[in-house]
Amino acid sequence: MTRLVHVSDLHFGRHDPAVADALLRDLERLRPDVVAISGDLTQRARTAQFLAARAWIDRLPCPALVVPGNHDLATADLFRRFVRPLARYRAHVQDDLSPVHRAADLVMLGLTTVRRTRWIEGRVGDDQIRWIEDQLCALGDGVFKVIVSHHSLVPTNLIGLRPAVRRAARTADTLDACGVDLLLAGHLHVHHVDDVREHFGTVRRSILVVQSGTSLSVRRRGEANSYNVLDVRPPELLLEVRGFDGGAFTRHRAARYAKVGDRWRSAAA
Repeated sequence: MTRLVHVSDLHFGRHDPAVADALLRDLERLRPDVVAISGDLTQRARTAQFLAARAWIDRLPCPALVVPGNHDLATADLFRRFVRPLARYRAHVQDDLSPVHRAADLVMLGLTTVRRTRWIEGRVGDDQIRWIEDQLCALGDGVFKVIVSHHSLVPTNLIGLRPAVRRAARTADTLDACGVDLLLAGHLHVHHVDDVREHFGTVRRSILVVQSGTSLSVRRRGEANSYNVLDVRPPELLLEVRGFDGGAFTRHRAARYAKVGDRWRSAAA
């Protein structure tokens, strides 16, 4: 079994320090194998905010796979945004915008979807689609395949109509062909579970989409700060949403999913 933790939208600069410390304490107790961080480490892409985010990541009890979010772009500085949009992220968090985590039975790819001109919706490029094919398509079904991005591949109206990333349909076809099992995303500050297959008629296999709420930010959307714990034991996955209750993170809800043929089906947790 692989215990995968998914946090998102940390927003250092507009975060709650008590929540940040409580989340670290919770992870020390849960002892995950890897943490996926799906973007928006900072509020305004300032150096001090990136340094605070990096210091928090360094306290995690396990390796982390990190991708940037739209708030990690230098959007307020037009020159920096167009010439060096992720320079501070690369300098203070990590230079790699296509990180990979490999375990014995799991491969997780970090897909950077933020763009200097498409920072709200996000985009997937042709080179990234080829990279996914190179990394995943040759792997057999015995490997659990995960993609982490800031923007979701599927559209949603959870907080008003939010479109999928640009080139979502072509990306979905590639993920289908490569046998991807799970997509992790953030951006919306709302927890949500979906299935790529329900949105794209050419996709034959279920690909589970799990969105995280904001894990640390004070900018919540009617939900407590939260994060996801995913215990992966193919063909089953146990998803637990843990939320902050004022002093600690506790279980808010849980669901179990089983892969039956080419489709994810929910079962009692």
